[in-house]
Amino acid sequence: PSGDDLCTEKYYPGSRCIPDTASPNENATVIGTCSNPFVSGCLRNYLGEETFSRMRVCNSDDDDGAANRGECVEGEFDYREVRILSQDWDSALFSAWIMQILLSELLGVPATIETGKPDESVNFYDPKLGFSYGKQSYDSDALRAALDNDGDCE
Repeated sequence: PSGDDLCTEKYYPGSRCIPDTASPNENATVIGTCSNPFVSGCLRNYLGEETFSRMRVCNSDDDDGAANRGECVEGEFDYREVRILSQDWDSALFSAWIMQILLSELLGVPATIETGKPDESVNFYDPKLGFSYGKQSYDSDALRAALDNDGDCE
């Protein structure tokens, strides 16, 4: 399989091939990145829209057009975004993703995951499935910055 079929096989139905380069002819192998099948919500995609119709709430990692493309909805409540601190091992990353899913999809609270690196992301909803681990096991500087700035690290 190649293209969309390969992405569906590797990840989940709904994943599509996003070409990185133009193919020289129709028989060439497409080089690209598989899209995130859960960009509009894990529970909605996994359980089906008939069972779970609610879309996830947009967060600050979403670009300006995400809501217009149907990837997320603006929150109906005036909640500040919750930032979840990720760490540099698998169980912490998986726990952070579970928390982001619960907050964004079930509770309607915008949530992002903080890596401690300004240009890196572990956002579960990243359209291209990009992620990296947090910069250290316990980022006390990020926690201290949040405490000193009324919960805001920016």
